[in-house]
Amino acid sequence: MSFKSLAASMVSMARSVFGTTATVTPPNAEAILGVGAIIDKGAEVIDEYGVVTDTRIEVELFRTEVGGVGRGTLVLDDETGETFRLLDPIDTQGEVMRWVASQVHGE
Repeated sequence: MSFKSLAASMVSMARSVFGTTATVTPPNAEAILGVGAIIDKGAEVIDEYGVVTDTRIEVELFRTEVGGVGRGTLVLDDETGETFRLLDPIDTQGEVMRWVASQVHGE
């Protein structure tokens, strides 16, 4: 098994254990239904000394499912009904895109 296929299997397994199904709606575009997402509402920000300096919401999406979504995209957790807005990219270059997000109330 190649490293790439092993990594893909591990990502798939993590998504099935920690993930959820979401509806992703980029600004001015059609909603994308049935997207696999990992939404971490307690992601810790750790400084260079290993000290937790903050917590934030992070959303992980798979490029093969959503393409190149960007800032302002809404992610609706189909299981909880909670909505999140993508704010700042953490890593958007690979297969798994990670974003800092905020929870949206009342939209």
